[in-house]
Amino acid sequence: MSALVACGGGSSKKVTPPPPPVEPTYTLTMKGGAGLNGHGGEGGYFDLENDTGGDIQVLKSGMVDTTVTLPTTVPYLGTNWQDVTADTTLGVTGSGFTLAEGSPTVTNADGTVTGIRVRPGVTLTIKPNILNGMSLRDAVRINLSDGILVEGTIKIAFRDSSAVGDGLGPDTAHFTIESSGGLYVASTGKIDVSGAASTTAAGAAGGNFSASLDVVNNAGEITTAGGNGSTNGGSGGSIGLYAQEGYAVSSGTMKSDGGAGGTAGSGGSAGSIDFDSYYGYVVLSGAVSATGGDGGTGGGDGNYIYPYTDPGAAVITATLDTFGGNATSSGDGGDAGYVYFYVYGPVRFAGTIDARGGNGAGTGNGGSGNYVDVYAYYTWSWDVEQYAPNAATVLFSGNVDTSGGSGATGGEAGDFYIYAEGYTDAALPVPPAIQLVAYTKIDGSGGDGTTDGGDSGGDNYLQAWENYDENWDYFAGGVLNEADITLRGGNGRDGVGGSGHPITVETEEYVYPPYTYGVKNSGAIDTSGGNGGIDGGGAGDIYLYGKFFLDNSGALTANSGNGGTGSAGEAADVELYSEGPITSSGAITANGGGSTSGSAYQGGWVYVSTTDLCTVSGGITANGGSSTSGAGGYGGYIWVNSQNGVSILTGALTAAAGTGTGEPQAGEIDVDGMQISGP
Repeated sequence: MSALVACGGGSSKKVTPPPPPVEPTYTLTMKGGAGLNGHGGEGGYFDLENDTGGDIQVLKSGMVDTTVTLPTTVPYLGTNWQDVTADTTLGVTGSGFTLAEGSPTVTNADGTVTGIRVRPGVTLTIKPNILNGMSLRDAVRINLSDGILVEGTIKIAFRDSSAVGDGLGPDTAHFTIESSGGLYVASTGKIDVSGAASTTAAGAAGGNFSASLDVVNNAGEITTAGGNGSTNGGSGGSIGLYAQEGYAVSSGTMKSDGGAGGTAGSGGSAGSIDFDSYYGYVVLSGAVSATGGDGGTGGGDGNYIYPYTDPGAAVITATLDTFGGNATSSGDGGDAGYVYFYVYGPVRFAGTIDARGGNGAGTGNGGSGNYVDVYAYYTWSWDVEQYAPNAATVLFSGNVDTSGGSGATGGEAGDFYIYAEGYTDAALPVPPAIQLVAYTKIDGSGGDGTTDGGDSGGDNYLQAWENYDENWDYFAGGVLNEADITLRGGNGRDGVGGSGHPITVETEEYVYPPYTYGVKNSGAIDTSGGNGGIDGGGAGDIYLYGKFFLDNSGALTANSGNGGTGSAGEAADVELYSEGPITSSGAITANGGGSTSGSAYQGGWVYVSTTDLCTVSGGITANGGSSTSGAGGYGGYIWVNSQNGVSILTGALTAAAGTGTGEPQAGEIDVDGMQISGP
């Protein structure tokens, strides 16, 4: 609304209010990599499944509320804590502040050290004190009764090379902390277990870093990255942070990347990242990176990121990167690492995930993307000793890419899977179990290839199952989808087109009134096969089932791919079922593919059936394909059936024959049990 503001001389000025904030939109991409000299990669599958009794919703708009207050309390350091106020080296020799070989105990002039504080701008360098199997020191292990506060830098020194204590190895030692207190890395702080770079040799490997404490709070940087090398890149070490008594929070950076390799070397592989909380929550709001390094002869592999709670919520707005490195001269791209949320409690995600395979170069192949899995389980209320109701919910938003890398042969994409398992004793209805928020497009298509096209991802599902309350009364939720879902096979320029894969959108079947759940779809769904220079790819079936109603306004397309010198791909079925009214206003297309000189294929089969009443205002097309010099395809089959009245049809129903040699015939069309056209 505009406002009038008084000005001098009696004039007025119109003030235009600022525009409303624009809500972001996101894509979920699981495409197979392009095959630049061979076949395209396979796409990833898309699967949402819940057993909570709540709805599954894929929404085109909205925002996930990830508001959370981060802890600011610093850990208690005990009665004999070491205050590091100047650059200091902690080793197994000397007096005062020292370590003992083979022992995790830290001592100073006053006895056993209970905690450590490293002041801003100060570096504490720690030399290894633990022997490996060859009697060389390769690890640092410390055990404190209380906490660690890092405002400056803790730097881990090199492993031994050939003699005990020489510290001349190229790689950084491993670092383990065990404490009954907390770890707090301030915004100025850093724990550095990374490998050194080299301009004349391979990059050094980072050491593994593991910390098991009461709570974990990282607002600074924790790095175990491998060093860049003139030959190979160094491998990153793993990061494992385990909060045993409460929260695990990181608003800073965690990095376990592999180093970059030179022209004649490969990229280093990343280390894994575990971020676990027992009896508390997980918050990730910074950058978390476990990526493979680029290299001339091949990219390094990414590694996994694994947030875990038992029990507790997970609130994540971080950038999560696990992608594989690229080959820059000639070689294979690196494989990505997976991202796996395992949470006994609710999940709130509004970050980004990049789990793509690296690109190959020259004759090298594309690396594989990797999967994103989210598991949310019901949680236990310790105070009343029962399961918490409606706790296993997943609200998820942000760009996700699990695509395969491009290369001579395209890399396979990773899958996307969310599962929620809940319990309730609260009044119905229960909240939505799974919400994907602000997604306009979900793409699991196969990659294009110069020979064969890649298949789309395997079987795809949006499934809402039943649950029960404390009285053993069963209930279930519905499925709402607003996003466009593309599961096409890739095109095969000189070979065979890739196959589209089926998708099932369904509710629980065996739960009865008074519940009124069903399926509502407004997104365009495409499971068509890819075109091929020889044969076309087959299409995937589309199956929609809503228990008490089905409302489809999205275009449903399951065309088989066109062939060149060979045959078209096999047609698919499109099926809409309900035990309540069906409203279908979106166009349904299941055409057979055509061919240049081979045989075309017949149209697919389309079923729209209910024990109630069908209202079909969108057109249904199941035409046979046409061939320039080969056999034409027969028309498909269309069946519309209502058991509680005369079906209302205002959209055109077409099952025409294609053109070509032979005598292709139109397909049969039945409405309410009566054939209205066909042979």
